[in-house]
Amino acid sequence: MKKIALIILLFSGLSLFSKNINLEIDGASFRNDDQTVRWEMFYSFPDTMLTYKYIDGNYIGECYFSVRISSNLGIQDQKEWIVTYKADSAVNKFKMNLLGMKPFLLSEGQYKVKLLVIDVNDTTTRAEKEFPLFIKSFPLNKISISDIQLAQSIETQENQSSNWSQSFKKNSLIVVPNPSLEYLSRNPEVKIYAEIYGTKSNSPDGYFINYTIYNSLNEKILEYRKSDSKSISDGIVEIQNIPVEAYPSGVYFLQIDVVGINNPEKNNSSAIKKFYILNPEMPPETPTFFTENQLFEKSEFSTLSEERVQKEFEMIRTIASQYDVEVFEKCSNLEAKQRFLFRFWKSRDPDTTTLVNEALLKHKEKINYANAFFSYGKMSEGWKTDRGRVLLQYGFPTERNFTPVNGDNHAYETWFYSDVQGGVYFYFVDVKGFGNFILVSSTAHGELRNDNWFDEYVPGYNPDAFQKKFQLR
Repeated sequence: MKKIALIILLFSGLSLFSKNINLEIDGASFRNDDQTVRWEMFYSFPDTMLTYKYIDGNYIGECYFSVRISSNLGIQDQKEWIVTYKADSAVNKFKMNLLGMKPFLLSEGQYKVKLLVIDVNDTTTRAEKEFPLFIKSFPLNKISISDIQLAQSIETQENQSSNWSQSFKKNSLIVVPNPSLEYLSRNPEVKIYAEIYGTKSNSPDGYFINYTIYNSLNEKILEYRKSDSKSISDGIVEIQNIPVEAYPSGVYFLQIDVVGINNPEKNNSSAIKKFYILNPEMPPETPTFFTENQLFEKSEFSTLSEERVQKEFEMIRTIASQYDVEVFEKCSNLEAKQRFLFRFWKSRDPDTTTLVNEALLKHKEKINYANAFFSYGKMSEGWKTDRGRVLLQYGFPTERNFTPVNGDNHAYETWFYSDVQGGVYFYFVDVKGFGNFILVSSTAHGELRNDNWFDEYVPGYNPDAFQKKFQLR
């Protein structure tokens, strides 16, 4: 602890001429129990990034790590540790990436992760990262799949080829993480670890798994369905190696779908993970320029059903203009509606020089987040709630403060957007106590405003408040 305190003291006086550590970070969430999720943070950095001291015949490098995880209720977890690397000769050129993993137990919710890394022997060398973290739960009353962990190697503990840290042990396997998400060599092979929950309770007749890989054009380049498996447990380990030497260097997306044989429409779950292939014998393909018709035919919109097209439109209605709405409603057939959606998102692509529509990806992220965190009771489509609508229209808030039930007072949330109309607030109250937080006031132009929202909605049951809300809706 004295060493850690000294490092923090030295760090507080760093100059502007500090050097950066080339740090790779990744993470994956797994079920811990009914209340908590085990989020594992994986990290790696080159051995040449450390400053070494010659001590007792060895070259010693050390790195200090600090991780703070906070929510709108304050700090939820924080850990400090020091990574020590010992070499028997001077480290003058790159030999390996130093790998590590640190677990955290968290409840379902939205968090912010703040990471600080400092070279102990040269405190001017450091790395700082800050990123959002969304934790979803894995209840056993439905089939679900954990996050996908991409690995460098997956071996049994008895047959491991290297003396890896026991921190990489999962269910009698040594799963060595690959935080860079890169697969390099002339024969790259993507190594996958995931966990599947709830199959025995929800689909006793078994389940099957689909593996799909998409390229950066969202083209399906591989699809593989494993043979049906027995539902022997509510916690099943899934490992898979997929050779990808036939694919050129580039960005790819892996999707895993788990489907129960019993009631497959309900019993299914998916996970997706980005990864990179760096194959010296397969350089990136030269971009091909397509006509709009060709791009449309290659897009996801060209295969949507009538029902799915209508749902996709409902999910963009809050961000569409009145003109967009009128154009869509005048579309007389399915293809016209599909092309409308294609052009709608094409016109909003912030960078047409890339092969991925970042605006569409962010929209899908909001939909998935709303469904995961704003659903309640039998309402599984959280994007249809008031919080979901605000999220889709304005994005993720700068600040989000939650006040739980206190005596007779209802739970409520305050959202603040610093970059909308010079700074605006949204106030949501769980009026009925069912988890459906209703928008009761906002300072944004064009939104409902009620400066007496707290007195009218936060205290216990108020018939007038219910009647007023029904009138407003």
